[in-house]
Amino acid sequence: MTRASEAPAPGSTPAGDTRFVGSAGSLWTYPPVLLAGALVLLLRLPFLTWPPAPDEAGYLLVGRSWPLLDQLEGSRSALYGPFWVDRPPLLLLLFKLVDLLPGAPMPALRLLGALACLVGVAAAAVIGDRLDGRRAAGLCALAAAALTSSSALGALEIDGELLAVPLAMASMALLLVALDRGRSRRLLLGMAAGATGTAALTVKQNVADAWVFAGVLVLAALVWRRLDRAGARVAGGFAAGAAAVLVVVGAWAVRGPGPGRLLEATYGFRVAAARTISQQDHSRPEQRLWVLLLMLVLSGLAALLAGGGVAAMQRIRRREAVGLAAPAVVAVELAGVVGGGSYWLHYLLLLVPGAVLLTALLAEYRRTAGVLVALVVASALVFGAINGARHLGRRPPDTAEQAIGEWIGSAASPGDSVVVSYGAANIVLASGLPDPYPLLWSLPVRVRDPQLEQLAALVRSERRPTWWVVWENLDTWGLDANGKMQAALTKRYRRVAEVCGHEVLLARDAGPRQLPPRPSC
Repeated sequence: MTRASEAPAPGSTPAGDTRFVGSAGSLWTYPPVLLAGALVLLLRLPFLTWPPAPDEAGYLLVGRSWPLLDQLEGSRSALYGPFWVDRPPLLLLLFKLVDLLPGAPMPALRLLGALACLVGVAAAAVIGDRLDGRRAAGLCALAAAALTSSSALGALEIDGELLAVPLAMASMALLLVALDRGRSRRLLLGMAAGATGTAALTVKQNVADAWVFAGVLVLAALVWRRLDRAGARVAGGFAAGAAAVLVVVGAWAVRGPGPGRLLEATYGFRVAAARTISQQDHSRPEQRLWVLLLMLVLSGLAALLAGGGVAAMQRIRRREAVGLAAPAVVAVELAGVVGGGSYWLHYLLLLVPGAVLLTALLAEYRRTAGVLVALVVASALVFGAINGARHLGRRPPDTAEQAIGEWIGSAASPGDSVVVSYGAANIVLASGLPDPYPLLWSLPVRVRDPQLEQLAALVRSERRPTWWVVWENLDTWGLDANGKMQAALTKRYRRVAEVCGHEVLLARDAGPRQLPPRPSC
């Protein structure tokens, strides 16, 4: 890589253990930053009315049924009401707020995702500007826009990763600004950075990027004896802001479901889930791992991380703490991607904050940085075009889940309910029917109801669902090895249709239903 030969911008000020350049004028009129914002809208708005993915539908159902106001008044109910999910509260609160808006929830949810990406673009621009000046701001903004909106990374689905990583980037941006501002504002900016970084953890529990970034900066400053009063004030502000968010979440947990339930769902469950995944059939996770690795390369993200890693080594040689902090953030992100053993494609979004930091470090090597960021942008555009072409001329519902759910909703009578085995919460959402089983995802079923005792008890009870969709075979993952669940279903249900290749069952005591024509899938 060839390093740019020009000197730092006039007025640039070394700040202890790292270099802060910054640039005159407003970043928000800088053409590359404006282009990055337009790129987000170009890649996301064509899919505004797409039907929900399983995770999106599941979170909407959880948010819709969450008795939050009762919990705020001191009601010790279940974690999020009748449904159980292994996610922290801010994510479910966002989905609850979206569901409260008038009209169909999906356009509003997609717009929320676009807004989150624009926040990430703005934060990335500030990170680049603080670390290497205006050109780095443009490169970081473009990289963030392309990565957070790339179909290659599963970014069109509004999931915890997509909503959490912009908060992590905003926290790092605020921290860098705090270290390069007038003394009167350092404490407040540090507090804002700590609160924002901790908010990211309350959206997705393993997005600890901001904490790692701040911790390594402080540690390096201590080791290299460069932590002055100003830096200590920023660090104290960060800790205070983080503590404030934790106190708010803790107060809700104490007043509502209890801290133990929250910790078990967000962290204890992940340990149990990793153990369960390791003991069951590995074929599906291995297939997803290969897809994940392929998309890591095809998205340009792998090349960007590699190039940025080399640039980080140069910064370490110059004893700049950010050269240590950026690889540390990437290491934690990689652990989050592979640690759970599920390898879903959207996990790659966890790498975006680290990639932005490395892009800022790489920016001094102008040609290399430009080529790698252009590769990431080109990949996002190509995959976006391919994804759009696949659905050209088709109108929703364009997924089997949506079609099955709408078919059941058309055939249902008042008081009907539905269960899907196992997962595919978008079928439940599309049907408009209640679901009496609390586990909307397959992994919680495998961990919390591995013998299907809870599900079998539901089938035997008077609360049994009217409709049953066989999305996964009952013995998938060996859940019904003894055939008891299948026997219970055979006794109490009859097959009424096959929709989009999946059996739809109706309770024998439900009475006749007028079945609509089956949809084309």
